[in-house]
Amino acid sequence: MSKTTTKKPQASPNGQLTGSEAPARGPHWTGNGAEQNNSAREGSAANKKASKQAALQGIGIKKSYHKGKTPVPVLHDVSIAIAEGEFVSIIGQSGSGKSTLLHLLGTLDSPDAGEVRLGGERIDNLPAKKRDKLRNKHFGMIFQFYHLLPELTTLENVLAPLMIAEGVLSYRLKRKTHRQQAREILERVGLSHRLKHKPRELSGGEMQRAAIARALVTKPRVLLADEPTGNLDRKTGDEIMSLLCSLNESQALSIVMVTHDAVIANRAHRALRLTDGRMHSA
Repeated sequence: MSKTTTKKPQASPNGQLTGSEAPARGPHWTGNGAEQNNSAREGSAANKKASKQAALQGIGIKKSYHKGKTPVPVLHDVSIAIAEGEFVSIIGQSGSGKSTLLHLLGTLDSPDAGEVRLGGERIDNLPAKKRDKLRNKHFGMIFQFYHLLPELTTLENVLAPLMIAEGVLSYRLKRKTHRQQAREILERVGLSHRLKHKPRELSGGEMQRAAIARALVTKPRVLLADEPTGNLDRKTGDEIMSLLCSLNESQALSIVMVTHDAVIANRAHRALRLTDGRMHSA
């Protein structure tokens, strides 16, 4: 099958959007022919609607941490822009600053200098409570070690962000609708048979699928993935990547993923490399 390309807004490492052609999926995508044809059609429709305004953008980001009284620079004037519906991977070795950058883009931390913008609006300088609400509504986050609550079932873990977003009283009024929504997402990620199981009863791949479902339940604008396959064997990691690629294509979901694995990184639309706190094309 020949490689399919789609016209897709992209961004260079310096944060400028371009309209260059890019593979609909990297060379390591292993979906079957029907999946690829369906995804190509879905991706093409999403791309036609995509705006050249970046969904998420970091501009001139600098960040240092302190070891005692000594500052340790982590990021040096990093700029990045992710278009609507684009899947971008950031590859780098341990200590390169990639997780720090992801946390800054998701407002889990604040840069020392520079800006983070969502849909063109600056968000890094918002008060803490507003950042919390914005993060709950617009960002989905998945991590290498899942961070599922051990005392909750799979379904309850997925429902947790909705309960946090709405508060107990409002959540109770919409409880039936929310539970149905969570069940549908868990079915989509292949966990409809694990609704009542707790994390200790799940495999690593199942826990990551549950974490992905939890990240999607609020219908976020951007999915941030921090080494989502780093704690999994190659086969299970490939399955998780196929799931992320499918979500990106079918829902035009913008995804930013950091990884140290070049094979995994190449399955995104575009791969960037972070070396010693500076961004380069991969």
